[in-house]
Amino acid sequence: MIALLGRRSASLVCLLLVVLVAAACGAPDDDEADDDADVAEDETDEPDDEPDDDEPDDAGDRPDSLVVDNSFVLTTADPGRQWEPTGHTVARALYDTLFTFEAGDVSEPVPMLVDDWEMDDDAEHFTFELRDDVTFTDGSQLTADDVEFSLRRQRNLLGSGSFLLEEVERIEAVDDLTVEMETERPLPTLISKLTSPALGIVNREEVEAAGGTAEEGADQDDEAEAHLNEQSAGSGPFELESFSAEEQVVFTRNDDYWGEVPEFERIVLRNVETETQRLNIQSGESHLVLDLAGRDLEEVDEAGLQVDSDAAPDSWVMSANADEELSPVTASPEFWEAVRHGLDYEELVDFAGPDTRFAPSVIGEQFLGALPQDEVPERDLDRVEESLDAAGYDGEDVELTYPSDINFNGLAFEPVAEIVQSQLDEAGLSVVLDPAPIETFLERDRDGDTELALSPNAPNFPDPEAYLTFMPGALHGERAGWPEDAAPAVTEVGDAARVATDDDREEAYREWQRALQEESPFFPLFQPAEALVADSSMTGVVYDSNWRVNLADLGWE
Repeated sequence: MIALLGRRSASLVCLLLVVLVAAACGAPDDDEADDDADVAEDETDEPDDEPDDDEPDDAGDRPDSLVVDNSFVLTTADPGRQWEPTGHTVARALYDTLFTFEAGDVSEPVPMLVDDWEMDDDAEHFTFELRDDVTFTDGSQLTADDVEFSLRRQRNLLGSGSFLLEEVERIEAVDDLTVEMETERPLPTLISKLTSPALGIVNREEVEAAGGTAEEGADQDDEAEAHLNEQSAGSGPFELESFSAEEQVVFTRNDDYWGEVPEFERIVLRNVETETQRLNIQSGESHLVLDLAGRDLEEVDEAGLQVDSDAAPDSWVMSANADEELSPVTASPEFWEAVRHGLDYEELVDFAGPDTRFAPSVIGEQFLGALPQDEVPERDLDRVEESLDAAGYDGEDVELTYPSDINFNGLAFEPVAEIVQSQLDEAGLSVVLDPAPIETFLERDRDGDTELALSPNAPNFPDPEAYLTFMPGALHGERAGWPEDAAPAVTEVGDAARVATDDDREEAYREWQRALQEESPFFPLFQPAEALVADSSMTGVVYDSNWRVNLADLGWE
C-alpha cells in the first residue's frame, strides 16, 4: 500500500523507485491501479555541476536567485505525464489549474483560473466561467478551448494522473470562456481533483505544434513531451529554463504573469540527498530544503533557520491478510482486534519524531473527516488476551513484511517493525520480521502475499473519498484479502459517505472510519510530519501536502 500522493508512473523503476498507489503505466481503475507507487530512497545524487552564480551570498545580501534542495522523485516536466512529488512542485510553478489550495490548507479548494462556477443539485453537471485576464507565456489568451484540450489530453494519455477524470463523461468548451463537464455519477470531489498539478492547463496551439494531441490514442500518438521538457507552455508564474530529471530544474520568472509576480527572478531546484540537504541549509549553501522530516529534524541546528512543519500526506499503516487460505491466523477478526489493542501508539508516535500525529484511522489529519486525535485505539492487554482466546490463537508465528532498503518520511522501516514486534510480543503475539527489498515487497503486497504488511499510504487526491480504497473489495481491501461482501456495515457507511454532500460529508466519513476501527484488517500506526527548512529571512515558507511548496510564494522579508 506504499504511496506518495497516490498513483505513480511505472517509469520510476528506472530511477530506483517503485511504482504504484493506484496505478501503473496504463489507464488505471481506482481499484486496480497500483497505489503503492512510489517510494523513493532518501538518497539521490547531487548535481555534478552547480551554477556558481546561484550560490547564496553573504548574510546581508539577498540574491534574486534562489537555491532549493530536494531529493528528486521526477521523470518529466510534462504536466499531463507527471505524477511524482517533485513533478507536482515543478508543475505547480509552471502551470495554472482551474482550482487550487491556499497556504497549505487542503480543506477548501479555491478558484484559480475560474472566475465563477456552478454545480447542479446532483453534483453531476458543472459549469466553469474562466477569468478573462489570463495569458500564456507567449502572450496569447488562455481560453476554454485550452482547458478542454488540456483535460482531454490528460485523460487520453492514460497516464498515472488520468484517473482524476475517469468519471468525467463530457468536457466541452461551449464558448471562449465557458467550460462544461458532466460526470457519470454524483462527483462533488471533482473540484478537489481539479487542483492537481497534473491537470495544469497548457497552450493548445503550442502543444499541438509540438506533436501533442487530446484525441483517443494520445497515449501512443502524443509527441509533445520532449518539447515540454525543454520549454513550458503554461500560464504560470515561472517559465522553464532547463530541465534534468537527474540533476536540477531551473525556473525563470514570468514577468507578465497575470497574477502576483514572484519575487525571485530565478529558482534552481537541485537534486540533493537528504543528509547533504541538512548540511547545505546549515552552512548557507542553499536557501530552502524540502526533505527533512521526522527524526531528521532532530539533527538540524535551527539557529538562523525557520522550520515549517505539518502533517505529511502519508500515514504508516499495518495490514493483516484476511484470506483464510493464506493465513487462517491473520484472517480472524478477533486476531485483528488483538493487534489493534496490543499496539502502543504513543511509543510509535514518540519514535517517529517531532510533530508526528496519532493516526486514529486512515484519513490524514489535514483532510475533512479525520478522526480526532483522542479517538486512537487504547492499548488494553486484557482485551487482547480475550480476543486471542476467541480467535483460537495458539502462539503461531506471523510474518511482518516491510521494505528493507529504503527510508520514508525520514524513517527506516526496520526500527518501526521492531517496535511493533516487541509490543505485540508483550501482548502475547509471536511476530517474525520478514524484511524484503522494495521491489519484492511491492510485488508481494500487490499480489496479497503477506501475512502482516507495513507501509505508508497517502491519498490519490486531497479529499476523504480517496481513502475509500480501504473499503472491502476496493484496492487496499482486495490486496488484504478482504472481499467486497466481507463487512456489510463498513460498506454501507462507506457508500453513504461517498455520496454525502456539504455539511454531511465530515461526519459521514468519521462514521465510516469508526466502522473500520471496529471491523477491518487495517491498523494505522502514526502520521509523521514533514517540514520545510529555510533561511530565517525568507517569507512564504509554507508546507503543502500536495506540491510540497509553492515556489511563487517565496520571497525575502
